[in-house]
Amino acid sequence: MIVSFERNATIAERLFTVIVENGVKWAEDGWGGFATSETAIYLTPKLGKSQAAESMVSLIEFGQRLQAEGVKGANLIVVEFPSWGAFFQSFVSSHVAVSIF
Repeated sequence: MIVSFERNATIAERLFTVIVENGVKWAEDGWGGFATSETAIYLTPKLGKSQAAESMVSLIEFGQRLQAEGVKGANLIVVEFPSWGAFFQSFVSSHVAVSIF
């Protein structure tokens, strides 16, 4: 689950309101990830696709509202990966620090 948008303090406040209101439930549902002032990325190995969508309905609706409002850079990505490795290859591998020593 990824929600992102161009930096905007008002929208960031709305995002963090959603996160705070749902954080305990999401933790109990096995979600982990991170959030910044313009991005929220959450993953869970614990739930199936329909259970995950139900658990994250608040964040999904938030992302849909951003898109409906025409917020600059608004993106909502809801996708299921067969493994952590598949997620890593798609979203993380190109941003990993590598030591040359």
